[in-house]
Amino acid sequence: MGIVCDEIIEIGGDITHWKSSKIGSRGSCKRCGSSIWYKPCHSKKYTFGQGLFNDQEDWTLTREIFCEDKPIHYAFTQDRQVPLTGLGTLVALLSGRLPK
Repeated sequence: MGIVCDEIIEIGGDITHWKSSKIGSRGSCKRCGSSIWYKPCHSKKYTFGQGLFNDQEDWTLTREIFCEDKPIHYAFTQDRQVPLTGLGTLVALLSGRLPK
């Protein structure tokens, strides 16, 4: 699970980043290898790992992506939200229509 950030104030520390695919880059801790972020090439927004944040009390899940790869007993989103397949996720992302 990840947190999409519209504005990044500062990213620091012992971090390495690389282009992980044709459509995005990733960042991780140089010391332990923990994943820190994913960033699509066409966007300025970063998606950070949920576990990096302490205060998660008022958070809600707002979208489910790559839903065809999840175990059959998982159901994250509310009934009114439509889970996106991998292809649907990429199309929405590249066209700027990925739901918030």
